[in-house]
Amino acid sequence: MPRAWITGGNGFVGRRLVARLQAEHCPLVAADQSDRPDITDWDALKKVGPFEVAVHLAARTFVPGSYTDPREYYRVNVGGTLNVLELCRLNRARLVYISAYIYGTPQYLPVDERHPAQATNPYTQSKLLAEDLCRAYHRDFGVPSTILRIFNIYGPGQTGDLLIPSILRQLKTGHIKLQDPAPRRDYVHIDDVVEACVRTVAFTSSDVECINIGSGASISVQDLVKMLVACSAQPATVDFTGVKREREIPDTRCDNTKARKLLGWEPRIPFDDGIRALVAEASAPM
Repeated sequence: MPRAWITGGNGFVGRRLVARLQAEHCPLVAADQSDRPDITDWDALKKVGPFEVAVHLAARTFVPGSYTDPREYYRVNVGGTLNVLELCRLNRARLVYISAYIYGTPQYLPVDERHPAQATNPYTQSKLLAEDLCRAYHRDFGVPSTILRIFNIYGPGQTGDLLIPSILRQLKTGHIKLQDPAPRRDYVHIDDVVEACVRTVAFTSSDVECINIGSGASISVQDLVKMLVACSAQPATVDFTGVKREREIPDTRCDNTKARKLLGWEPRIPFDDGIRALVAEASAPM
């Protein structure tokens, strides 16, 4: 495998990706946590190398946070990506850019890569600007990029205020309070995402390719919480306030045909199995 540099190697996906690449005997640059510079610090970043492919995971990702501190999201997600692309140019390396669901309210389902992009918040706007930078660096300098548009990731080790970790925390109290039961999301397990990243590291292209990574199925908030409660086998009350988020997207469902064709990738972990494992982990004694 090519010599790889991973940004965000200490994050939710990054930790598992680094471990997986090490198991695959992929040579890594700055694999030690202490050797991972801030992607917005160009003076520190330009010392990284040499490498043949960069996997750019480092980003601000919590959507509500992008409203309270938009400048930080643009600084990290756009400015950081600019620095990573420049380092790829200097190293004559490829970029694997980890993007997000950037399609807004779908005009059709499932959503393929030809669907128009539409930012609905500062976070997705920062991702689209970063994707534009990938295209600009390919146009002007020939830097190849593979953009992975990841739908909703879930799995062990996920923390914070995202929906599934939040439900699991509330489940321990016996009372779950949520807002809108209706929105549906396409959830893809972290190990399937890591597999997609590994395959993309080995994927060679001289162009810019956008590839969706998702399960191809969606589930509503209401059905998700029912599944989590049923798997826990402990009583819990569930209340929905009915509050709808501004610019809420009603449904996301991935067309992953391109990933199957170009990467030979497909989701392997059934959602039921992934949820049962998460509940078992959350219920295990410390």
